[in-house]
Amino acid sequence: MFFLAGWVVVMAACESAQVNEGHAAAARGDWRAAAEHFSTAVKSDPAQPSVWTFLGHAKFSAGDLSGAEDAYRKALSLDATFIAAQVGVVRVKVQRQEWHEALALLAPLLKVPQPSVEVLTLQALAALGRGEAADAALAETAIQQALSLRPNEASLQYLKGCALIAARRYDEAQAVFDVLEQRPTEAIWGVWGQARLAAAQSRKADVLLHLRRAQALKGRTADPRRLLQDPAFTFMKEDPDFQAVLKR
Repeated sequence: MFFLAGWVVVMAACESAQVNEGHAAAARGDWRAAAEHFSTAVKSDPAQPSVWTFLGHAKFSAGDLSGAEDAYRKALSLDATFIAAQVGVVRVKVQRQEWHEALALLAPLLKVPQPSVEVLTLQALAALGRGEAADAALAETAIQQALSLRPNEASLQYLKGCALIAARRYDEAQAVFDVLEQRPTEAIWGVWGQARLAAAQSRKADVLLHLRRAQALKGRTADPRRLLQDPAFTFMKEDPDFQAVLKR
């Protein structure tokens, strides 16, 4: 979600042709090509933690989580303080739903006077995923800090709604998602939030309605893997109507 922020942090003064080609491929969204270029670059100059981190970002975005973690850890073996690589490892842990490990790795990154929006977002995601007694409050606090830096960020407002769902403050979550739905270019966040809210309240018909609306807004079929992995929809996993939405 906040990948580009991590990418910008590590834009180093490395002028090799392969690195430049990797950046160009990344700008096009061609992550596999970007990974190939960065892989070639680190073979010729393996001592650059920034380029290993670029490789990690590209592999992460291409869906190769193991390759991404290996690249980030190689960067950290060269410079244990390289923050973008530290954040990259956390991002992999969150994507794998390894919540405890993610939160443990985030602890030192949260000790600075002002943690980055990405670090705060990862903390909120990991806390919501772990779902222990105090985690809804932990997530809400992290999101509020992030919103103080980016008050109009739709994805952060969406996460705020999710934290309110976790705290069972459903009316407040509803209000957050209602506002998001009024944003013409960002309504998808509100509609997706409405689906998660309906799921939390076991309102099957509304879950299906909002998921179909989300598909229509995106102009393409929602990623079935994402829906199946989202714990909000676990109770509907085997439901034939839910399966039909996935196949649309």
